[in-house]
Amino acid sequence: MSESAAASRSPLLVEDLFYVILDFLAEPTSPSPFDTGIPFTTLDPDGRRVLAVVARTCRAFTQPCLDRLWRRLTSLEPLLRCYASQKGRRLQFPCPAEWAVIKRYTHRIQQLEVQEGHSYFLLQCAIFESPLLPNLKALKWKMRSTFHTTSTLLIQPLLAPGLVILDFCQLQHDEALVLASFFQALPSRCPSLKSARFRIFVDAQSGLTDIFSQALCGLKKLESLTVDGPVGNPVNDNALQHLLMSPQFQELGLSIQSYHLRKFCPPPSDIPLRNIKDLNLRLDDLSQITEFLRPGNQGFGEIALHLERLEFATVIASLFTGLSSHPRKSTLRVLKLLSTHSLLGNNFSIQDMSLCVLSFNTFRPLICHTNLQRLIINMGNPITLNDEELAELAHNWPLLEILDLSYICPLLRQAKKITFRGLLSLAANCPELRQVALTLDGRQVPSGVAVSSKAIMALRFPNSPINNQTRLVAKFLLTHFPSLSDIRLQTDPMEVQFGVDRYAQEWLKVYQYLFRERAGG
Repeated sequence: MSESAAASRSPLLVEDLFYVILDFLAEPTSPSPFDTGIPFTTLDPDGRRVLAVVARTCRAFTQPCLDRLWRRLTSLEPLLRCYASQKGRRLQFPCPAEWAVIKRYTHRIQQLEVQEGHSYFLLQCAIFESPLLPNLKALKWKMRSTFHTTSTLLIQPLLAPGLVILDFCQLQHDEALVLASFFQALPSRCPSLKSARFRIFVDAQSGLTDIFSQALCGLKKLESLTVDGPVGNPVNDNALQHLLMSPQFQELGLSIQSYHLRKFCPPPSDIPLRNIKDLNLRLDDLSQITEFLRPGNQGFGEIALHLERLEFATVIASLFTGLSSHPRKSTLRVLKLLSTHSLLGNNFSIQDMSLCVLSFNTFRPLICHTNLQRLIINMGNPITLNDEELAELAHNWPLLEILDLSYICPLLRQAKKITFRGLLSLAANCPELRQVALTLDGRQVPSGVAVSSKAIMALRFPNSPINNQTRLVAKFLLTHFPSLSDIRLQTDPMEVQFGVDRYAQEWLKVYQYLFRERAGG
């Protein structure tokens, strides 16, 4: 029998197909509970058991199965099981013979997550083994408060030259010299690093800010960077200018205070954020970032701005204008403007609030973004739109999936209002729309409108009056949105406590009626 004929009768004899089957067993099947930039997901224990069995089936299967079995670990505990026996005795440092067994597997590990005691114990044993995992490509390190203050030392054996992705979380105080040693070692020990996330606590008085900033500037292949922490911004002014102006970055997440940018004003001929596709910033002054926008010369895909105060409408309009481009060249898919604080924390008078109202003219520059999929404007600013204006905006966003134009503060009396007809216009213009949040005037429920959407599954209507027509509103929503399963009631806890949304109880009754109808169906 020819080799091709034998392969057709036994698929396992086809090498590429056999490897696909092994990859299917090794790959995870459910998303990770961790919020991380590293593609870690929950491993499938059944698939890994099958891999272990197949590895013992014959020698030809052993190496490829072991490679996939050890490729991704959520702990270093499996290496401890390589000891001859751990039953009935405390964990001990491995002897040379046991280290030899461990090293049969360390070169197979490519992705690792470290956040529990057994991993720390093994790293204590391997403090002078560098690199412990020579082929490690992705590392998630989460410092836990139950360990001693110098535990950052233990990451040193994991710094490998092939490391491409690093997620480092250390939100407790650690010795400055230990952290400084770690930061200084990064550029030379991990020259291939392309994606990094640092969730760190850096005391401004310790001098670590300059050391950390110098390390960031020394990572020449870094393309994606996120830096956050409980206290301020651990990046100095020089590094911040480097991050904003360097063409090497494609993703950037930072916390920026206005005083960091006062001495830095790039000339119009320079293009900051040139190659940034994903921008995530926390700002205390939105007007600072608008100076870095060059309409038509930046190809943002996703923008999320977290604002520490209520901004004036003119500043937000300047932002939208700075993001404008030719419709055929537009790459923007996601735009989020979010408030980091409750509206109750802003000391704005009603007169001041009138300067914060967002109108159709504010949103007009966004019409050019025909590939927009998510638009979330949730900062506390009142929004004045009527049904026709909302329909005109939606007509230019045919791919829209999520829209949030809601607000919790009372709207000025003379302001325009969206009604349920505006909601139906969204359904007609945006066939992909799945989630909608609007503040609208729901006191009149239209009838005889032949518009429906099976895509919309979740709605939210904060501060929206319905004149206690709970059953009528629920029937209207079920008629036009037959897939509706959630009328979201979650709001800011402060707003719930102080009763800012006067109509929350009416919408709760709508949700209860909707739930009963679904249960009865």
